[in-house]
Amino acid sequence: MQLELSEEMLKANGWAYQFDLSHLVDSKDENAVNEHIQNIYLSVIEVFSRQRSKKIKKGPFIIWNCLKRLIGDHNQSTDGYVLIVTPFYHEITGRDADPIVEIMWQYKGYIRASSANPLLEGAVPACLFQDGKRIL
Repeated sequence: MQLELSEEMLKANGWAYQFDLSHLVDSKDENAVNEHIQNIYLSVIEVFSRQRSKKIKKGPFIIWNCLKRLIGDHNQSTDGYVLIVTPFYHEITGRDADPIVEIMWQYKGYIRASSANPLLEGAVPACLFQDGKRIL
């Protein structure tokens, strides 16, 4: 099944959560990077599923994935992962509340959250979250 997204959804800006993967890239475990990314992605789905805010539950939000070089904590270029959520929360809720950022700090390698346009970052849509459910 493929996501069908409107032009407005594709062009939306949102929040990018950036992760340094260098500690995993050098690991002998070939699946370490994929498992780490999947855990981050699934935790975002869980955060959305548990929201009390009816506006956030209703959505729609798109979750995007992107692997790319990032500037890490010590201004060094590093292998990175960027999870992007569009649109900005305040466009849906009218508030600047970020239900995800606290969860991101729990993951090793989390660098920062910043605004981003997923298409400019080279991100790929992973799923649509709408009406309290993950679609695809």
